[in-house]
Amino acid sequence: MFSINQGFGSNHLLTQGFGIDDNPLPVSELIAQNILTTVQTVTTANDYNYTLMAARHTRGGDPANHLAAYIVQSNIREATDAPYNTKQWYLTFEIGVYIIPEQSDTTPIDTYCNVVKADIEQALMVDRYRGGNALDTQIRAGYTVTDEGLQYDIVVVNCEVNYRTAEINPYQNAR
Repeated sequence: MFSINQGFGSNHLLTQGFGIDDNPLPVSELIAQNILTTVQTVTTANDYNYTLMAARHTRGGDPANHLAAYIVQSNIREATDAPYNTKQWYLTFEIGVYIIPEQSDTTPIDTYCNVVKADIEQALMVDRYRGGNALDTQIRAGYTVTDEGLQYDIVVVNCEVNYRTAEINPYQNAR
């Protein structure tokens, strides 16, 4: 639930906010941070099959290390049926994990890809509401990239997060 205060609220990083439920970051960024935090929980200590090293994608490049996971915010589209005074969005994330086992590793690459994909999907669905910032999270079709020349594979898990903000304030959750 939300209410809109006609006066100005607290200051933000880039803009002044409206209303009483303002966040210091846009709702989309809170969701992106939650996706990262969630993928960081994929560890053997948390009863997953592998321990991933998760980070957000940067312009500086993403080092290709075995089980390094990079989160890329790839697409956003607006829903056409948002309730009055709100904006509703579908935000897509691609989570790419490098599969580069040692030469002596006899585990089939497909096994790595299947298990890593399942571990990430399971972690993402533990909290499909992204810490209270989303209406829902859906797993979408992923894929695997194989590069024989560089001798690595990348398994990609796609998820789409549906969320709502106040129509006049992307910092205000309207869930």
